[in-house]
Amino acid sequence: MKVLNFEDSVYKANAIRKVLNQCGVVKIELVLNVEDGLQMLKNAEDTGDPFDLIITDMHYPMKQGAVSDTEAGEKLV
Repeated sequence: MKVLNFEDSVYKANAIRKVLNQCGVVKIELVLNVEDGLQMLKNAEDTGDPFDLIITDMHYPMKQGAVSDTEAGEKLV
């Protein structure tokens, strides 16, 4: 299983990775903002290796270096 985790908190990302690893999931990509995440999704689809699961925080930056957006999760979906 290939997972993309949208999470801007390193602590939360590590906790999610730990739980997924305990479930046998090892292919986990972390993305910190919507812009980079959308590019990763597109690249994965284009190469024929799409993500099986997306885990998303609801509040994170839209672009690298931006302030957290309270509507980012809804915009992504």
